[in-house]
Amino acid sequence: ATEHDDVVCRTSSSASSESSSNPQVARGSSLSEHGEWSSQFILMGLPSFRPTYLFIVRIQLDVIHECLKLRKDQRPIGDPSFLSIRQLIRECKEVLKGATLVKQYYHYMVAAVMWDEELEAESKFEADLTEFDEDMKSMLDVYFGYLQSWIHMLQALPEASLGMKSALEEEWTYTKSICAYVIGGEAEAGKKFSSLASSLLSSIGDFLENGIDDNTRSLYDVENADYGTEDENDSDDESDNIEDRKNMKKIVEMKQNVQGILRNFKNLFNEARERASKALGFAKLLRKDLEIAADFNITVATAELFARLIETHHVQVKVQLSAGYMMFIPENIVSNKQLILQLLNVTSGREDPADLTTKVDGYLLMIRCDSVMDTHRVQPKWSGRVINVEPTAETAIALSHIEVMSLLFVVTHSGILAQQRKYFEALMGRKVRLVNEQTSCHQSIAESLSELKTNAVDLMVKISQAIQQVNEKLNLNNIILNEDSILKLYRETMLKIYDFGFEYQRELMRLVSRDQREKMCHMTVSFAKNWMSFVIDKCERGRGTRPRWATQGLEFITIACEPKNIVYLTDEEFQ
Repeated sequence: ATEHDDVVCRTSSSASSESSSNPQVARGSSLSEHGEWSSQFILMGLPSFRPTYLFIVRIQLDVIHECLKLRKDQRPIGDPSFLSIRQLIRECKEVLKGATLVKQYYHYMVAAVMWDEELEAESKFEADLTEFDEDMKSMLDVYFGYLQSWIHMLQALPEASLGMKSALEEEWTYTKSICAYVIGGEAEAGKKFSSLASSLLSSIGDFLENGIDDNTRSLYDVENADYGTEDENDSDDESDNIEDRKNMKKIVEMKQNVQGILRNFKNLFNEARERASKALGFAKLLRKDLEIAADFNITVATAELFARLIETHHVQVKVQLSAGYMMFIPENIVSNKQLILQLLNVTSGREDPADLTTKVDGYLLMIRCDSVMDTHRVQPKWSGRVINVEPTAETAIALSHIEVMSLLFVVTHSGILAQQRKYFEALMGRKVRLVNEQTSCHQSIAESLSELKTNAVDLMVKISQAIQQVNEKLNLNNIILNEDSILKLYRETMLKIYDFGFEYQRELMRLVSRDQREKMCHMTVSFAKNWMSFVIDKCERGRGTRPRWATQGLEFITIACEPKNIVYLTDEEFQ
């Protein structure tokens, strides 16, 4: 049990790879000290126990493999209900976690007896894992399918915001812990969770639109209601009295109806506020975990770039399956093999789970072999220092799938990206130009996150339109809004709704990238102007002091008028 716990703590099969090629690494266990290669075993002249040992080690893997296939084959027919889908998700997670642990254990135990570089035997046992890996990937797809169905069902509930973020964060934390051991799992997880966050944001716009239609439909019903017909035998005076009573009754009912609608609007936007806050918070978490790179354009020829890299003490890293681009690291981390392996591992689209608390300075450059600035067909050769690195099989496959457009700058943790990026820019000067200050190494994840940010910006447009729509529909009857009690409730409701817009835009500014800030700039200014028009027209003026309604709006305008947020305005728009 102690030995198995030690295996669980391992987060990469790189240690297993080392022990398979070096018997000294594996001698921490009794098997390595007293195996068939030990002097005592050789003196006894006994036959090899390796075949029996490998058969016994394989039993656990086969058992969990049968469990995987059984879980896949016994899936319920049709779509599961909301009450049963959480149980199905838990079962999927248990099987995947067990498969992950057993796979690590199997690699570790097999590596202990493959020290003599029997490559044919080792490759045979790796090939035996092919079907196991495929079933793990299929089980992961089933898990993602259940998770997506559950999120869609959750969105249909009237109070879907309760517990939404904590549940999503729990599933994301679990997925990060297992996807490192599923082939292609990291990229798939990044895409799926980005898609889930996008669907959450999109559903909020539909939720607002449907809620506004439902809440205002009764207003039109009351305005068009018929409160009885006038009797032909009634006198003119009696007819006038009946008409007055009808009008009074209609006005009273409309007042009551408007009060109910205002309260419904307040509840509607409160729920939308909670949903948007949690969906946007989860989107920012995904960005922090997945966007650990920056995009640069190379503005000089490759030979000039290489010369600058040599001057600034960079070293080329050579690995297999990295055709189409070259990789470099700063010279000061050459001796830190663990950091170099981490930098290679994170290219699969995730932060390295080994030690997220320690943020070690260091970066990896991935440079396309042929620069657009090159005028010669002959590619210049690197004349600086070169080191060879052997990554894990999963990392090597991930590296072969990466497409580098010009220069990709990669770190191990998003928390040090800005600092290291600025340091690199200072070293290179005008030889590179920043294109995207934060992105993912994996192209498919980068595209999914870009779509997520676009949906987040589109939701702000829908929120702004929804607020304008509410204001217009509630201003249809000025007689009702002239009533002090209703006017006060109307003003309070609209200010709460505008506060929701302010909060969402402030959080959105922390999510969007540079290429989306131009749209954000115009949208922010437009929203601020709409709020100013509303408060000037409907709100009481401050009598020597700032009124309560002004706090949120003025703080928002202060943020909106920061230079980075209004740089895209023309001089006329700024005035």
